[in-house]
Amino acid sequence: MDFPTQLFTFFAISFLIFLSSPSQTNAASELVDRVCSQTLDFSARCLQLIGSDPNTKDLEDPKKLAEIVLQMSTDEAQKSHDFIDQMAKANSTEPLELCVFWYQNVVSSFKIAHDVVEKDPATANYNCKIASNYADNCENALAKGPRIPEISARNDQVRLYGRIGFVVTNLL
Repeated sequence: MDFPTQLFTFFAISFLIFLSSPSQTNAASELVDRVCSQTLDFSARCLQLIGSDPNTKDLEDPKKLAEIVLQMSTDEAQKSHDFIDQMAKANSTEPLELCVFWYQNVVSSFKIAHDVVEKDPATANYNCKIASNYADNCENALAKGPRIPEISARNDQVRLYGRIGFVVTNLL
């Protein structure tokens, strides 16, 4: 190989290595890493969920992160409530009706947590914890009937959001 070809090959390979290396813009903030590391079994899913949100990329303010997480939690809980409510309307069973009831409480708990996080982090923290408990109550109700994986997955998602909310509000 002559010198210009070697030089071109060197720069082409260097450029490809540079492009394939992880950039700081794709990395989660230190705060998100710290929060997710404390979510125990949910750590990887936490990083996927809030670490990939563009609003959390450079975030180092725990209060702002709590607001973002609690808004996400409320939105997802409402979607799950609506989903379960539609299932119950289409095929009313006692376990589904109980899940509708418990999801009203899940939504309410996340809404309260979001609304009070700035002035009363302890109440927000408590509400994140009980939202997870309400999802567990729904799961227990489902155990009395046929398995419904779509609802079980949503219960698990509430546990994830509840754990993240619990950890981040503990930092306030």
